[in-house]
Amino acid sequence: MTHTTPRRSRRFSLAAAALGLTLGASLLTACGSDSEGSGDKDTLVVGTTISLGQIDPFQMQYKTVQHNVFDPLVRVVPGGEPEARLATEWERTDDVTWTFTLREGVTFHDGTPLTADDVVFSFTEPMKNMYLAATVIMNIAEVEKLDEKTVQITTKGADPLLLNSISHISIVPQKLYTELGSEGFSAKPVGTGPYTVGDFDVNTHVEMKAYDKFWGDVAKTENIELRYFSDANSLASALESGQVEVGHEMVPTALKTLEGNDGFTVASGYSGNQNMLTFNSTKGVFADERVREAANHAIDIDSLIEALTYGKGLKEDGQLAIEGVNGYADDISRPAFDQAKARQLLKAAGAEGAKITIAGTSLYKPLLEAVAAQLTEVGFKPTVQSLEISVWLQQLREGSDSDIFYKGVSDIGFNDIDRSLQQLARGTKPMVKDATWDKLYTAQRTELDPEARTQKIHEASEYVAEKDFVLWTYGRPSVNATVSDVEGLDFSTGLMLLLDDAVKN
Repeated sequence: MTHTTPRRSRRFSLAAAALGLTLGASLLTACGSDSEGSGDKDTLVVGTTISLGQIDPFQMQYKTVQHNVFDPLVRVVPGGEPEARLATEWERTDDVTWTFTLREGVTFHDGTPLTADDVVFSFTEPMKNMYLAATVIMNIAEVEKLDEKTVQITTKGADPLLLNSISHISIVPQKLYTELGSEGFSAKPVGTGPYTVGDFDVNTHVEMKAYDKFWGDVAKTENIELRYFSDANSLASALESGQVEVGHEMVPTALKTLEGNDGFTVASGYSGNQNMLTFNSTKGVFADERVREAANHAIDIDSLIEALTYGKGLKEDGQLAIEGVNGYADDISRPAFDQAKARQLLKAAGAEGAKITIAGTSLYKPLLEAVAAQLTEVGFKPTVQSLEISVWLQQLREGSDSDIFYKGVSDIGFNDIDRSLQQLARGTKPMVKDATWDKLYTAQRTELDPEARTQKIHEASEYVAEKDFVLWTYGRPSVNATVSDVEGLDFSTGLMLLLDDAVKN
């Protein structure tokens, strides 16, 4: 099968909003100052609250830099089909074998040509060193060069989500990366994407310049400056005062700052990130299904969403997919808010006054404290534990001893419920140990027929809802804004803001 590179969907297109078109409830128009930002149409200043981190694509978490500077073989964006990037054709030749034909005429930013050896290296290097990127390709058994323009990937078992997984693997030049190492390459990054990296300090900013020898259409804006804001309110103020022209991943309360101003366009929608608070059903009070059900009946989700997300959060409807993500089912719903029933269940289980711990990073402490307050109202005695990021990451990988643990799952680039389902029994100390669940999960994860897989996902989701393995809250919203003369940005891709179509009028 041959794949061309389609233009991206503009479900959250700010250009359309500026023209007054109706794009649905997720898009609204707000107002701002009449500042012209940089005043230079060839330069766009983007502010973000997402830490830039390092610029080794095997270890970075900020997808905006990664997907504007580097390319994967195939890219998957929310609601879209796999998009040809450095591979122009791909074919599954049997249940576990895929072949990819590489795009011709591609050069890295330093002028060296893309080779099949670079592609093989870009998969084997993160797996060999267990870099962050390796976590999404653990099902790959082997990557090998068949010839100068063909690469073969063999998986450990049938994998319906291979294209989604490899969309997170950026291709780097083998020779340069080997010479510099991860730290050195992060200081002098070289990719094949529409932008090259100029001056940067990962604690403050990254400057990018359009690559004039890019294999596709050259980026419409020559210069991009990304600025990091540790405080979301400061980003909103910078946008309002004209220091930045795009606000990316702002908190919902930023809407209050921008409302009533003239000259801004604001877009909000699902960020691709779920809170996913998981019960420890292997021990303690939550080993009893009645106690897990009681906790879910204690949650007034509408008040949480209004208080914490300015009304923009998307309910987790008793399943690990937000509406619009593959695997979402209309006929599964969350337990109703019913404090009386919650108290009855706790009493029946002999768990009145049960002391529990709720653990997560300090970044989400407001949510954890709000949940704790609602659980207190029905008879729990919760304690919130704010974990250092390194401790939280370790517990995320290995499992946690807390009674309720914040997992914070992202399906960006996957757009599939599997990203959340796999977290339930993950780690050496999983919080769910259930043989039936293990079978249901494996069945959907290895089913290659789309219709059959949909049915198996539904069976798995029904079981999760029945067993109340998760304390249901909401999917985190994405709030973004631009000055009104900026067009061509699609915020539906969440943390992966693609900038090559952005223009200032």
